[in-house]
Amino acid sequence: MILRGWVAFLILSMAIAAPAAGSAKHSCMTTHMKDAIKINRERGAWYSQLSDGQSQRITNLLIGMEQRLLLGSPIIDVSARPYQKAGVPIVCEDVIDMSFTPAFRAQNPAGPVAKQSYRRVLVDVVHNKLSEKLKNDDFQGMAWLADQYVQQLEKQPRFNCLVRHMLESVRRTALLAPRHEAAALRKGLGSPRTLSKLILKSHLDLLNKSARIDILAAPLQADGLMIVCQDVPHIPRP
Repeated sequence: MILRGWVAFLILSMAIAAPAAGSAKHSCMTTHMKDAIKINRERGAWYSQLSDGQSQRITNLLIGMEQRLLLGSPIIDVSARPYQKAGVPIVCEDVIDMSFTPAFRAQNPAGPVAKQSYRRVLVDVVHNKLSEKLKNDDFQGMAWLADQYVQQLEKQPRFNCLVRHMLESVRRTALLAPRHEAAALRKGLGSPRTLSKLILKSHLDLLNKSARIDILAAPLQADGLMIVCQDVPHIPRP
């Protein structure tokens, strides 16, 4: 209920907060999303040439998802700013700079594989299990579970790359959430737990859309096009 109220507040205050975020020193989430959109626009044109236009829908869906995230990013940045000013690096430490995105390659060096080798993620199961951990504020359990899914997906590194990216991010934020909270309380600030939970919930809510993009990308990835997989940075544990 608290989280739902917080989301409503963010939506209502978005128009007011966005200018403030743009003028602040640290707007890590906004910067992250803008950089992601820039990379995918640039690479989208290259993929389209390599695939005779077959990749364009994938690029459009990916950028569309990023643009929707960008709309809410200033609110995340504004909410994080009091903590960041006090030396608690919430949000900025959660995201990985897009400069760590792998270099573009026109073809997977491993060559093509059979399209039948692709296996869909049971994303509803993943979503429900992680949501239960989040509901109970079980950040350690959430991080552990996300890590188990990541390890499973790493067995087929050319497929399901966007879902894997989301789960890597869930793992990192879930591990950082208790650290940020402890640091904030030591400095006499209120708990940033609600902000961490909002970030985590936004990732869980994107799992289905991410899975749809992965499904569309799979045939091209099987042929050797590295779309999506080389367009997001690896997100390590903190």
